[in-house]
Amino acid sequence: MRNRVEDPVPFGREILIGVAIIGVGLLILLSALLHVSLFSIICPLFLIALGAGLIIRLGRSEAGAVFRVTPIGDMRLRRGVPIADHEIWVGVADIDLDLAPDDLRPGETVFRIYGFVGDLDLRVPEGVGVSIWSLAFVTDAKVFGEQQTSILSPISFSTDGYAEAESKVRLEALAFVTDLKVRRMPGSARPGHAARAGGAALPL
Repeated sequence: MRNRVEDPVPFGREILIGVAIIGVGLLILLSALLHVSLFSIICPLFLIALGAGLIIRLGRSEAGAVFRVTPIGDMRLRRGVPIADHEIWVGVADIDLDLAPDDLRPGETVFRIYGFVGDLDLRVPEGVGVSIWSLAFVTDAKVFGEQQTSILSPISFSTDGYAEAESKVRLEALAFVTDLKVRRMPGSARPGHAARAGGAALPL
């Protein structure tokens, strides 16, 4: 059974992508005119935008969701604890989401990750639906064995039968640089769950 690549990007995110492309273009032009390093402009502006977004989101976090902030370091989910929705803000961090079958509740579990440079490793049990949306200036993604590199283009992926899956995981990531890996844990299917095949991650 093949997985499908969908277009789940709502109108608001399309605006975000357009603004990002325009912003990068303006920065390149400004760098050429002023003879300054593009990196020295982008990094401070991105950090300012990230901090402003964090302040805004602190007052708008969804009820029941876990809100976590890590400027620099590693972040790992602890096994043996029921998993709630997460909103994670990082500066530079390795994020390891190792999801055990018994920790996932029925329905959809959502991870929203915002950061500057992130190494995201998502491991999901067999039979669990997976939906991925990731946007970065540079994204290096390996989803179920399929390699994809993208520049300022979102990577979107959804397994077959995602909407009907009893347990499913949705990952949304927004960063400057993202290294994303998504894989199955062999032999980890929950009782009564049929295994699903892996698939490809493609840019929209």
